[in-house]
Amino acid sequence: MVQFMQFQGPNFTMDVPTEWLVTSSPQFQVMFTAPKTHEGQIIRTNFIVTLRPTEENVTAEAVAQSAREMQQREYPGYQLIDEMNFAEQGGTGFIRRYSWVHAEQKQSVTQTQAFFILASVLFTLTGTRLTSESKEIDDIFDHMVQSFRLRVNVH
Repeated sequence: MVQFMQFQGPNFTMDVPTEWLVTSSPQFQVMFTAPKTHEGQIIRTNFIVTLRPTEENVTAEAVAQSAREMQQREYPGYQLIDEMNFAEQGGTGFIRRYSWVHAEQKQSVTQTQAFFILASVLFTLTGTRLTSESKEIDDIFDHMVQSFRLRVNVH
């Protein structure tokens, strides 16, 4: 059974697996990487949080639609698995799960992606696993997304 701890990032908190490695770089805010499951593994299970400014009237749904159009165009073998607009449930944000074939590695990848906007900042959460890996990883990704909380700093 996976154990979680709370991670505190800039303007957000979320639960992350205790055994996953935490890294950061200029390309993304934070990345959580699962331990290798076998020797020679090239694509490792990971979950990335990125932040970027947006225009004031941009919605998570519009960002999700634009992302889907790009994914369908650029990801070989793109297949939508499911998606949900949280606004339909009285919340804010958008989540989608899809698969595609990584051309260089010749492996099918399944990704979970969620979009949230707070104070003109877009938060994109992307979980990646090999499609051949256990679907239980999707439960971990779902828990991470569901535990994601945006914070407004009050000075």
